[in-house]
Amino acid sequence: MGDPIDRFDAEFDGEIDVPLEGGKTLSKDIVEQLVMLRKVSDPTTLETSRGTRPAVFVEVLVLTPDGEVIEAGELPIFWTVVIRQLVESRRRWLAGRITKRGNAYRVVPPEAEDMPRLRATLELYNRAHR
Repeated sequence: MGDPIDRFDAEFDGEIDVPLEGGKTLSKDIVEQLVMLRKVSDPTTLETSRGTRPAVFVEVLVLTPDGEVIEAGELPIFWTVVIRQLVESRRRWLAGRITKRGNAYRVVPPEAEDMPRLRATLELYNRAHR
């Protein structure tokens, strides 16, 4: 059967969306936002309305431009490139901005000016979840 993250073409990355609070959705409302993703499951496949798709469950923190941190909870990520980034990452959290090029979503590394905010968010998160 092979590795589930290699079985599907990247064209499916944007077809499956995950609802967030307030009628927002993961792919439409966090693109270009600063995020922190923590993998909480190994790659798997999930049945969706569009068939079987590769997925990884992640804990999602969204750092909004106005300084708010939104804990979006544990959600499935269906974006092939992001799944690959999560699997290959040696760090507990993958941080950066979600971008979309063509149909593929990816996490681009944070800018230097984002680092103090990311570190502060991680410190607060770790304190709150001990």
